[in-house]
Amino acid sequence: MKTINLEILKTLQGPYVGDLIDTFLESTRSQLRELEKAAEQGNFDDVHRIAHDIESGARVIGAERLADVCHTIDEDFTVGPIDPSKQSLLEGLKREFVILRRVLEPTEMHLWGRQ
Repeated sequence: MKTINLEILKTLQGPYVGDLIDTFLESTRSQLRELEKAAEQGNFDDVHRIAHDIESGARVIGAERLADVCHTIDEDFTVGPIDPSKQSLLEGLKREFVILRRVLEPTEMHLWGRQ
């Protein structure tokens, strides 16, 4: 599975695609903090909602691995304490986001001529 499916990303057209990616990256950064806080507090309704929101945005831009991790979190987080497997999923999500940012930022500049 790819970090980013460039074929999906290339289908996004128009003058605001760079802004869409910027917005996705910023909102996802914020949502990751909210997700971690919700998990720490055992608020699994918020965990599910936030993971689903991130997954939806990730699928739109072709961020397949990030979307898949969010999907797993959405399915696996239920009641109970944050055990090592759940903590591992959260850490994996953060790592995947860092990788995605490293891939997207130069790709965004190349595909849409952003400086």
